[in-house]
Amino acid sequence: RTNIKIKNSLKLISRGDLIETVNVATGEVNSGVYSAIVKENKTEQDKFVKIYPEGCKVFNTLSKNATYVLWYFISVIGYGDTVALNMKKVKEFTGYNTDKSIYTAISELKDKNIIANHYRNGIYYINPLYLYKGQRYKLLE
Repeated sequence: RTNIKIKNSLKLISRGDLIETVNVATGEVNSGVYSAIVKENKTEQDKFVKIYPEGCKVFNTLSKNATYVLWYFISVIGYGDTVALNMKKVKEFTGYNTDKSIYTAISELKDKNIIANHYRNGIYYINPLYLYKGQRYKLLE
């Protein structure tokens, strides 16, 4: 049996009109309360990244170096569509000793449209068609 951590919360689906409620224990009338439809929302607390079928197809074509660097990016990705390159940490993660191996892998990831240059050095956009952490529809909002 696995220990999946679930977080329960309440989500307001819709808010209706102002109504009056009565506290059964005290008989006190409360006004200015909204009627509402509320849904219990369960979410997994453990961190995860979504990998989409199109990403699987492309990832299978990567070299060993590019795959290791991609796994590093997946391990450090935050919510949103960017990831930062920390050369010291990527070297520790991949076991590579030279910057050249990492930059060659990054070039391959860019050629396959998995990542793209950000306007800031050391930051890369992740292609949300392949992988994403969070809700992709929020990119459109």
